[in-house]
Amino acid sequence: MVLLKVTVPKNAGRYTLTDRFTGELLYESDLLQCGHCQHTWKYVQGSGILRGFCRKCMRHRCMRPGCPEKCYTFEQRTQDLEDIERRNRGSIEAAVRQQELREHIYSNRAGIRNPNAPRR
Repeated sequence: MVLLKVTVPKNAGRYTLTDRFTGELLYESDLLQCGHCQHTWKYVQGSGILRGFCRKCMRHRCMRPGCPEKCYTFEQRTQDLEDIERRNRGSIEAAVRQQELREHIYSNRAGIRNPNAPRR
C-alpha cells in the first residue's frame, strides 16, 4: 500500500501591524501568494473574496483577471522566457555586431554619410 502525502503550500509570509510608539501588536495576518502570477494578498477568513486553489500545481490562485486560468506557474513562465532569450541571443548579438561594423565602415569613409544614422 502506497500513501501519498499531499502538502498544502506554506504561507508566503506574515503581515504584522504594530503601533509605532508603543510597539503594541494591532493586527496580524497570513500572506498568501498566487502560484501563477505571484500576486500576494492578506488572508482574511470570511472576507467573501473569491480565491482559488490549483490542484495541478497545488498552489493558491488569486483569480484576478490577469492571472492565467490554465496551470502555468511563474517558474515555468520564467524558464520559458529564459529559453527564448537563450535561443535568440545569437541572432541579436550578430545583428548588433553587423550594425557596429556598418557604423565603423561609414565613419572611416570621408564624406559618406550613413543612411541609417540619425540626422542632426
